[in-house]
Amino acid sequence: MLMRMYMRWAEQPALRQRFSTIRTAKKRIKSVTINVIGEFAYGYMRSETGVHRLVRISPFDAASVDTLDLHQSRYIRKSTIESIS
Repeated sequence: MLMRMYMRWAEQPALRQRFSTIRTAKKRIKSVTINVIGEFAYGYMRSETGVHRLVRISPFDAASVDTLDLHQSRYIRKSTIESIS
């Protein structure tokens, strides 16, 4: 859910994104590295640093109990400058 949110946000005309790595474990995504390139991209992403708490109803649970997922987001600034074309 969080990866999809960031990917949709990075679809803005002034930004580009690409996946560097995707690690999976037991049919779930364990970690993702996404490169977002654009003017002020680091500043926008930096404001999202921290632990995100996602509460959702699992489609596989017959009792419709809320499921809690915790995700940590970290951002590293890349020193090279690439042009947006």
